[in-house]
Amino acid sequence: MKLLTISTSLNPNSYSLTLVKQAYEVLKENNNNVKFLDIRTLNLPICDGALVYQMKVTQKLQKLILESDGIIMGCPIYNYNSAASSKNVLELGGKIAWQNKIVGLIFTAGGNNSFATTMSLAGSLIIDFKVLLIPKYVFATQNDFISSKEAKKEIKNRINYLANDLQNYTQAFQSIVSKS
Repeated sequence: MKLLTISTSLNPNSYSLTLVKQAYEVLKENNNNVKFLDIRTLNLPICDGALVYQMKVTQKLQKLILESDGIIMGCPIYNYNSAASSKNVLELGGKIAWQNKIVGLIFTAGGNNSFATTMSLAGSLIIDFKVLLIPKYVFATQNDFISSKEAKKEIKNRINYLANDLQNYTQAFQSIVSKS
């Protein structure tokens, strides 16, 4: 089983980056084959729906997603919507790479009023990209952090649950697929 954690924030002091790193550490501690991707290291182009898919960096992203069985993706919310960089990762990955993946989501926002805006990205993942989405995602605001590098205990616990759910859902799905 291959797992991937993706931070889609472009902010070096990102709260979502902090939580994705924690999820990665939990998965690694549980002896999983897990990779960590911080999209800032790739310098991804904006998706044009055509020529961008011929670029090596896009193909590298697609390969990472395609080779993964389960993915945790961390997404910042800006101005009541998921960051454009998060949607760009979906679009660059493409439907074939994302299809039939187990996906867990981590959202961070400035305030609680952004909670419902998470459904736009979740809907795209489910309807357009045909992923199996873990229903319990993590939503945190800046009030849930001690510092940009450390979340409060309740959020840490929720990240641990999400990471464990990713393992369990992915194993269960692989078991079902191998029997069919």
